[in-house]
Amino acid sequence: GRVARRRRGDIVLSTKLGYGVPGVPDWTGPCITRGIEQARARLGVDALDVAHLHSCPLAVLTGGEVVEALLAAVSAGQVRAAAYSGEGEALDHAVACGAFAVVQASCSLVDPAGAGLRRARTAGLGTIAKRPLGNGAWQQATRPDAPDRGTYFDRWQALALPELGLPADEVWLRWVAWHPAVDAAIAGTTSAARLRHNAAIVARGPLPADVLAAIDAAQQAAGAAAWPGVV
Repeated sequence: GRVARRRRGDIVLSTKLGYGVPGVPDWTGPCITRGIEQARARLGVDALDVAHLHSCPLAVLTGGEVVEALLAAVSAGQVRAAAYSGEGEALDHAVACGAFAVVQASCSLVDPAGAGLRRARTAGLGTIAKRPLGNGAWQQATRPDAPDRGTYFDRWQALALPELGLPADEVWLRWVAWHPAVDAAIAGTTSAARLRHNAAIVARGPLPADVLAAIDAAQQAAGAAAWPGVV
């Protein structure tokens, strides 16, 4: 909040909504409305630039209540861009329904951007890639217990990339940040030094053509086009 207020004009402020608001049920209109109010109050800002409905199922989106509440906040100037974060059928609906200006989905070497993000770009929506580092799948010596991390571990083993001549984090970040279906990538960190490191990596531009070709060949051999997005 302090950073957002001090450098408001330099920051695109994005958050997620839908649950965890005391006193109201999750995935209801009041939950969205109060969630926006709480976020604005905590951060000390008049408006949120981007507010995502966070991985709610298709039935919630088509029910209309939460979408209507979010769009009402946009109309009131409390949110600048309505957004959806998720995968699969719900993401496809969010892209096609016309309610959202931005969508967010998993995208990495082990979670290649599928048709949803590509359709979003074609439709003129903004696109955000989450988990660009695949939860560090290449760093795991054994399969993690968590289902999402376990899936990424399995996919990384199946990918069997050859030696590419670049540090692993550089390969992962540059591949996502310069992906044709991606506008922005979220690489979470608690370290300012790591944030600067990541920004410097992305500033190097797209990966070399031979590296991209090797990744593409490995993904095709592993059948990565059929891998569903991991929530």
